[in-house]
Amino acid sequence: MCSSRAAALLLLLVSPLLAQTPPIPKKSASTQSTPKQLSPSDELQQTIEAAGNDRAALVRNLENYLQKYPQAPERPQIFRALVEACLQLRDTPKAASYAERIVSLTPEDMSITLLAIQLLEKTGDDAALHRALNYSTRVIEYVRTSSDSEKSLRVSPEEWATEKKRDESSLLLLRARLKSKLHDSRRRPQRR
Repeated sequence: MCSSRAAALLLLLVSPLLAQTPPIPKKSASTQSTPKQLSPSDELQQTIEAAGNDRAALVRNLENYLQKYPQAPERPQIFRALVEACLQLRDTPKAASYAERIVSLTPEDMSITLLAIQLLEKTGDDAALHRALNYSTRVIEYVRTSSDSEKSLRVSPEEWATEKKRDESSLLLLRARLKSKLHDSRRRPQRR
């Protein structure tokens, strides 16, 4: 059940990429003897299909694809698929790394920024906690400066103000927890 759900999620993340791939024209018998150079999109599709339901293979294949095409326009979607696969493999540090790469490409995406904060907090080392703290400050500023024009039409101005205050309070608690963890980690004796 979990692997089929993961496969469905991956398909949802990558399907816009596959839809952009133009159909491959049929070749005559004289040109079929030479191997065709795949387009990057075709190669990405082949990379995903080759992994099947094997999450570790998907991570390896997508990492190899990104090494070959480091500036691929599909990077945010690929990084999202890598975050999901790494989470399923319980590789939190690697998932955090890919979440941070998404944040660097799409800093306005607060949901992935919050996920990056949670993953960095789980890793627990000082450097990760510092980055999580910086991201939390960014999200707090986003919430504080978000205007009424960003609210849904179905939400009243009073509800919007209440939601903003609730979100800001939750984020301030998160930031305080991160600061506390950083403080605690500094007070622990260093292992030799």
